[in-house]
Amino acid sequence: MFVWLSRLFLAALLSIAGVLKLLAAQHSHPPEDLDLGWMAPFFEPQVVIASALVEIGLAIVLLSRAWRVSMLLTLILSLSFLALLYALAERGVGADHCGCFGAARVQPGTHMLLLLGMAVAAAGSLAIRREPARHSASRAR
Repeated sequence: MFVWLSRLFLAALLSIAGVLKLLAAQHSHPPEDLDLGWMAPFFEPQVVIASALVEIGLAIVLLSRAWRVSMLLTLILSLSFLALLYALAERGVGADHCGCFGAARVQPGTHMLLLLGMAVAAAGSLAIRREPARHSASRAR
């Protein structure tokens, strides 16, 4: 049950984030007064669109039979976004300028909580071993 609920939670969150990014992709340039350094290319419209399409793709695959691969990629993606938010915070840039949810403003605490929740849900789902169906053992005999 945990795995299925995690798949639904992550698929919904990734879909919402992806769609909101696509809606705001043309206006994804951060304010020019922010010093982003090496992170500036991540805010280019092409990268934002690619990121949004990856998120929507992961959401679709999470609901398919190949969900484990998507779950692993979602774990990597959420940890990468957490690292990016940390790097932005180190430069004094607030999480409200990250664009993870397009133009929607999300409070920094909520943002970090969502990303940590994504990472925990993905890691927990991957850690749970799927038991073989009982009837499949009787067929093997």
